[in-house]
Formats: sequence, C-alpha cells, structure tokens
Amino acid sequence: MHLNIKYYYLALISGTILSLAAFLSILIYTDPNTANTLIHWLFYITNFLWIAGLASLIGLVIRRYYRPGIFAFQLETSIRQGVLISFLMTGALILETFNLSYWWVILTLVLLIIVIEFFFNSD
Repeated sequence: MHLNIKYYYLALISGTILSLAAFLSILIYTDPNTANTLIHWLFYITNFLWIAGLASLIGLVIRRYYRPGIFAFQLETSIRQGVLISFLMTGALILETFNLSYWWVILTLVLLIIVIEFFFNSD
C-alpha cells in the first residue's frame, strides 16, 4: 500500500525528536566519569540517530524544494547522505574521546565517506 508523503515526514521527524530527547537525557542526567560502558554506547548511538535524522530531513526538504522529482529516490538519497554525515560526526566524536582526532585521521574519515558516496553514485 502506498503511503502519503506526510507519513514519511512524520516518521522521520518523530524518530529524530525521540532520539534527540534520548541523547539530551543521557547528556544531562549522566556523569561521563562514573558512567558504565553501556551509557557511553547509548550516548554514541543516540548521537548517531539524531544527527542522521536531522541531516536526512534537511537534505530531503532541500531536495523537494530545489529539485522536484520522484520522492522515493529523494528519500533514499537523503537518508543515505544523512547516515554518512552522522557516521562522520559520530566517528569524529569517538576519535576525540580516545584522543585520536588528528587532522590526518579526520581527513581519512572524510575521504572514506566521499569514496562511499562516489560508489553509490556511480551508475
């Protein structure tokens, strides 16, 4: 059954808001010095999810406004690029946590994201 476009937006917005709320609750109510490994993992997972949702929403709105086309293709591209952006930002945060965020390591991560995007765009 074909869903209306507003349901996709509603699901994406709801998931983003829920993951942002979970991220903020972890950020506000836990102490990183005394938190166990599970809390750290939940912090990174919720960080990944809300950034992916927000980046996907922004990309989808920009695509719908500036380049009208088939919604399914725009949704697929927006979610893929949102996940890649989130992977980059969360990866950089994890590297900073372990004091490994040197410019060449971040540059390698950026180049990896670019190669993955080129792989998906090569027809």
